[in-house]
Amino acid sequence: MVEADAEGHTRLVADGERVTRLAERVEEMRAVTRMFEKMNHKYNLPEDGDLYRSCEGNPNLTIEDMVKKGEFLENLLFNLLPSIKEQITSLKTALDIQHDLEEQCPIPDVDLTLRILSELDQTLKSVVSSTVALTHASPIPDGKHDHHLKALKLFRCLQLRSEITCLVKVKINMIFESCAKLMTRCVVAPLLADPDEAWRKVFKFKPQVLMIMNFGCDSIDEMIAWSQKSDWAIVKHDWLLAARKLDEILETLTMLSSLAIDPTTHLVPLTFTLVEEPDPVEQTRRRFTVRRVGEVARTTLLLVKLARIFVRTLLHKIPKKPIFELDTAINSETLKTFCNVQQPLEYIEIYLNLASFASSPFARRS
Repeated sequence: MVEADAEGHTRLVADGERVTRLAERVEEMRAVTRMFEKMNHKYNLPEDGDLYRSCEGNPNLTIEDMVKKGEFLENLLFNLLPSIKEQITSLKTALDIQHDLEEQCPIPDVDLTLRILSELDQTLKSVVSSTVALTHASPIPDGKHDHHLKALKLFRCLQLRSEITCLVKVKINMIFESCAKLMTRCVVAPLLADPDEAWRKVFKFKPQVLMIMNFGCDSIDEMIAWSQKSDWAIVKHDWLLAARKLDEILETLTMLSSLAIDPTTHLVPLTFTLVEEPDPVEQTRRRFTVRRVGEVARTTLLLVKLARIFVRTLLHKIPKKPIFELDTAINSETLKTFCNVQQPLEYIEIYLNLASFASSPFARRS
């Protein structure tokens, strides 16, 4: 009897210790979750409005006048941004999600995670302050007279600022949000009545978090690679994207233009119940709408073909190699004009999406 009481007491103590350890572990992981939530939406650059137009630049700046800004740029590209990537990569290991194919639930290293987040916090603050110093502080070049400023041209600095803004306000926040959700699920799972099912959901969510983190790291690589291109290489890249976009638009327009000849080629009967007959008025309205879409597409088709020829002709005239010496012949204003080629294509895409919907069987009856 005494032995049984002793065994029961031992089990009770062991159970109490397990509960205590679990409670401590839960509180530790909650601290990590709170850290992720605290850092989310913390790093913001000043509202820029249209910095390109609002900047009253100095047309007489020399490359020597921009030495300090050159240091900010170099620090961003070769120190701070690579540090963010390195810290995100370390965070994968700390959270135990570095292997998305490994069928086991993550066991986060709380102390390591908090230490990495503290370092990442300082890095992100430095990125924001360095970006502001690069693009907002004096001296600011004049976009019409900065052809000799190499990587410190107004256009290039503002484009980099735009990418960094997207990184810290969108991509980094997505990482923090997904990591906070992961930690919350890891906290809750052992407390539920069916922990196995909860852990399975954690395991399924893990690859999503890893994908978001990889996306952030890849965008940093792309940002650095973009900044190291010559001006003409940047122009060529944007115009190649425009050429591909025109090919896609042309394909869609060709399909839509066939509707002007036979609107029934894209007209699927509306969905009716078994006892209903198709509404002839509605069918007539739909055919008229589809035919009009086809007529507009046919009119637009020729313009898009000409635009594609124009873009491809210009692409052949752009130097095939990144000849940096040629960059002195182009200023920020010209660069902006060349690189904005995609904006009108975005409007055409919006029109095509609307036109495709209007001619689809899913368009609502008025």
